[in-house]
Amino acid sequence: MQISVSGRLQPETVLAEAMFFVLSAPDAGQRGSHGWAGAKPNLLNAATTRGQEAIYVIGNRELWKQAGVFQMLDAMLPR
Repeated sequence: MQISVSGRLQPETVLAEAMFFVLSAPDAGQRGSHGWAGAKPNLLNAATTRGQEAIYVIGNRELWKQAGVFQMLDAMLPR
């Protein structure tokens, strides 16, 4: 999967009707993985642009919504 500098999807980019984005950690105290995933918008951008119809976010919202760019995801999703 690649996005060009201009933001256009490359031919080998995989698109799907729905995207499942799993944000989890074995223990609530393990914030390293949430912090790593939310540190830069690249991971969130890739996940949200691949789902053509829907995105499903799986995980503890109270934990991941505090990790970097996932604050924006939290604000955009219905409660």
